[in-house]
Amino acid sequence: MNIIFINCTSNYPYSFSANNSKIGLFAKGIKTTNKDINVTIINTSFGKVPQEVKDKDFHHKGIRVITYKNYGYKFLMLLRNIFKACNDIARNKKSKNILILCGGYFPIQYLYLIVGKFNGYKIGYIYQEWHRGFKESIIKQINYYMMDTLFPKASDFVLPISEFLIEKTKPYNKVYFKLPIIGDFHVPQISNFRPTEKNYFVYCASIAYYDVAILIVDAFSKFLENGKEDYSLCLVLYGDKIKISQLSSYINKKNLKSNVIILSSLSDEDLFACYCNASALLIPLNPNIITEKARFSQKIAEYLSSKCVIITTAVGEINHYFTNKDNLIISNYSIEGFYLALKYVSENKQKIREIGLRGYEFGKKNFSYKSVADEFLQFLNVTYQ
Repeated sequence: MNIIFINCTSNYPYSFSANNSKIGLFAKGIKTTNKDINVTIINTSFGKVPQEVKDKDFHHKGIRVITYKNYGYKFLMLLRNIFKACNDIARNKKSKNILILCGGYFPIQYLYLIVGKFNGYKIGYIYQEWHRGFKESIIKQINYYMMDTLFPKASDFVLPISEFLIEKTKPYNKVYFKLPIIGDFHVPQISNFRPTEKNYFVYCASIAYYDVAILIVDAFSKFLENGKEDYSLCLVLYGDKIKISQLSSYINKKNLKSNVIILSSLSDEDLFACYCNASALLIPLNPNIITEKARFSQKIAEYLSSKCVIITTAVGEINHYFTNKDNLIISNYSIEGFYLALKYVSENKQKIREIGLRGYEFGKKNFSYKSVADEFLQFLNVTYQ
């Protein structure tokens, strides 16, 4: 069997992103489950990726990785790379072929879909966003509409990541496999990194979720006001440096500088240690945003693998998998709600350790890259035997 993931990753395996993490682990799981399967990841050349003056074709942990050059006049470069990708799809086909696409620029992705079908590939579509929930320009809205309608319809099978997106898939009468978050639950803690000697909470996310970061800072401020000065808040943020600077200014205005730490560049080992040594890991999901209901954040898999308790909200997939105070802590999406959750963690340390361990065991059973890949391959064997 031959499985190609195309335009699902950017600068894999060197850049950190949710997609890179998930697709990398998914591919690793497939290869681990069946070493005879050829697995290839073709990185996108679009967007803000490092300049490459030549194509790269190498193997990483048994997975073939192709990155096309990202250098020179952009339009001509893109045309060249699209041609190269189509050629790689055609010349790498075997006796049984699967091409897996994600969201992106629909004309280009649809071209890959057509080339794949012409060359005998079964087409899978990772349906990971309700794109029409985003409020963007008319051009982007057209693109989003196509990703939500054309691709589930034109693909041979769909990989929706949530119950919400399964319901959006059903009208197209396509076979589907629910693709959840994917984690590695056997990562050893090889770093002793701690951002502070105090007890601390962690929030790790893109600064694009600026309003969520503000909510967390405000909840933590109230937590400190109620006699919890022995705690710190660690914000691990990436993205727009101007927005990060604005958040830092907000923190200073609230006189929280001595208790709030902003980090923006950690190694994988130090980030994992930061999770493991924390009192709780925070991931507020806004129940008023429809795209949050459609998602299942890959960050939750990373958090679960650390054995540290998670504080989140009852939005989307959280309701389908987790139980409050059993395998994580569920809070209201409000300053008061997260303040009370932080307070509960600080006053119930033994219970919190037990909840964190149950969350880890639950994640290991349901979201391990090996188990997800094994179930996916069973799905393919039954569907295309």
